[in-house]
Amino acid sequence: VQPSLVRVLCDEAAAGLEWLMSIGVEFDPADLYASGVESVPRGHKAKHNGAQIAECLEGVLSNMENVDVALKTRVQDLAMRDGRVTGIRTGDAEVTADAVVLTTGGFAQSPEKLHRYYPEAAAHGDWTWGISAAECVGDGLDLGMMAGADLTGHNTGLL
Repeated sequence: VQPSLVRVLCDEAAAGLEWLMSIGVEFDPADLYASGVESVPRGHKAKHNGAQIAECLEGVLSNMENVDVALKTRVQDLAMRDGRVTGIRTGDAEVTADAVVLTTGGFAQSPEKLHRYYPEAAAHGDWTWGISAAECVGDGLDLGMMAGADLTGHNTGLL
């Protein structure tokens, strides 16, 4: 893990948690848990195992002008012009945008990507478990690399 990223996480975690609570996400202190390899409970589990986070974020975004949210929509490709991402392509439509945020949930449900990007975890076979939906197969990685992004943090992660 890059120390600079850990520093940002440490410095901004409390403000991020407070912001989530300000938009309606509920966290029960009784649900604190030891996440990752920690022995001290510091992990905050949102009500309904995180589904409430998505619901509250959708609510905030749906009230903003010039923001479109496409839930349950599989992006096939990023629209590009002059080396810049200008939108998304789905099976039957292209949506243009000034900014695109990829929120694809990681790659924990893709055995192929686990072997490629996180071989230490993949080596544990059926003991490897990810807290993500079955659809989280690494589309964000694929889309980002098609647009020229690079990866960092090979063989690291949290499952």
